[in-house]
Amino acid sequence: MVKMKDDIQTFEGNLDHPEIRVWCYPHRIGQDGDDWDETFDSVSGAIKFISQHPESEDIVLIAFDGQEYSLRRFKEEHPQEFDKLSF
Repeated sequence: MVKMKDDIQTFEGNLDHPEIRVWCYPHRIGQDGDDWDETFDSVSGAIKFISQHPESEDIVLIAFDGQEYSLRRFKEEHPQEFDKLSF
């Protein structure tokens, strides 16, 4: 099951469309390397990725307009954009 995050995080860049992403941390599986994010065409694709990659954070985030949102928070703050997401 995917956990939800209440935080809104700021990032550099100003996406004008929602981007579905999952963060990955090599140290979670005992490897060295930089943290990175994977982007997806659908929420279900992100959830599948999480279930198959132990290095991934177990939270699907939506990057939009300079911030990262949990799915719940994105739906609350940007309902019209939320409806455009592919599940």
